[in-house]
Amino acid sequence: MRRTRRRLETAASSSAIAAHVDGLQHQLGAGPCVEAVATGQVCLVDDVRNDHRWPAWSDGVTALGVGSVLCVPLAASAEPLGALTVCSRQEHAFDAEGLDVSVALAGVVGHLVQVREERDQLSVALQSRHTIGVAQGILMARYHLGVEGAFAVLRRLSADHNTKLRDVAAQVAAGGDLPDGATGDGRR
Repeated sequence: MRRTRRRLETAASSSAIAAHVDGLQHQLGAGPCVEAVATGQVCLVDDVRNDHRWPAWSDGVTALGVGSVLCVPLAASAEPLGALTVCSRQEHAFDAEGLDVSVALAGVVGHLVQVREERDQLSVALQSRHTIGVAQGILMARYHLGVEGAFAVLRRLSADHNTKLRDVAAQVAAGGDLPDGATGDGRR
């Protein structure tokens, strides 16, 4: 899975060997999974021992007894979210049918990962909105402000303190008061 623009991380693995195949790529910053994520293209290594694109990775994976590797990008968005890596002890293990099945599976997995990420983002947004609402209610009651006035105070404090609005709201909600030195009209 792509965690940042340059950092990949194995989200799940079916075996210690498969984890090592990916882990070595993460450590070296090179290999078929890295290539698949970077290019958005399927990357097939039919014969690991005789593939010289990533020599350090090939040597390490050959020592584990891996013969071939197929990496398919999880492309549910403009940029791949990661890649599905399939390993075999045999060379030339992936035929056209195996490739088609892997591409279909990666499509489904990519879609599910995207849905999960969107759900997580929505959950964070809803929690932030709830916290902001609680903080608004506290400010409305304490300083006799309207909904818009209370939100304006939070927004001003956020800008003045160079702090995210949700963090200012969380501070107000947790402590029932404004940050040090602030007044109900948002001024210092």
